[in-house]
Amino acid sequence: MFINTNKSIKVKSNDGKIFEVKTGWIGEVPEWVAEHWYFKALCKDGTVTAIVSSRPVKAAVVAPPKEQTPDAKAELETLRKRAAELKIPKSSNLGKDKLTAAIAEAEAKLQQKDDNIDPGKKEPVDDNVDPGNNEQTGGE
Repeated sequence: MFINTNKSIKVKSNDGKIFEVKTGWIGEVPEWVAEHWYFKALCKDGTVTAIVSSRPVKAAVVAPPKEQTPDAKAELETLRKRAAELKIPKSSNLGKDKLTAAIAEAEAKLQQKDDNIDPGKKEPVDDNVDPGNNEQTGGE
């Protein structure tokens, strides 16, 4: 049985067992305590609040924290540096998968921006000019 106490309590059994808790204690009580007449009286007068449920309680399953290898840490640091270069907001809070996706998205936008530059502003490229001597190589 799970309880909450409003006062310090001490329950003694006939065979010498003692159960003692302080004010505000919340937790499980042994079965022998739950069956004791004094404990039942404490529940009745409100000193102890018994929390009873008709359905079973499932324990929460918490995955243990993942340990990072030095290679994984270095890879994550590299990704964070690239994210900083791309000015991705809150990149230091992202995990590897989300960080990789954010970088890919930012790089795609950057590439699209570069592709959309007005062609009139780019220097024209003449395929007939040898870049080494600035003379035309083909034609008539």
